[in-house]
Amino acid sequence: MKNFSRQRKLIVSILQNSFEHPTAEEIFYLARQKEKNISLGTVYRNLDMLSKENVIEKISTPIGKVKYDLKKDKHYHAICKLCGEIFDFYSNINLEKLQNDIKKQTKLETFCEELSVLGICEKCQKGEKNENN
Repeated sequence: MKNFSRQRKLIVSILQNSFEHPTAEEIFYLARQKEKNISLGTVYRNLDMLSKENVIEKISTPIGKVKYDLKKDKHYHAICKLCGEIFDFYSNINLEKLQNDIKKQTKLETFCEELSVLGICEKCQKGEKNENN
């Protein structure tokens, strides 16, 4: 990892070991277990820098939560629009072709590096209470 600070390395490590898409507050809680002096502001600043450096992806959910994911392999996100749960999925989507189709149809120049789709997860379809609600 480049010349990352101790705190930035800790945040990346947390994301590497996460099977979920944690919020900044969840990352802060896990970071405090290893480094007592880290502040929530430090976590937010480092997440912002890591996102700008394209090391992590910042994912906004329809329920207002922002979650984070390490860019370790090429995958996309499906997000439940009711509970905000994020699911990874893998596909051979050609983003360049998608951008070209959009430009041809709308004349809009797009900058698509990530792709997220909205849907309704199985639990919400069944009316079950999801832990992310």
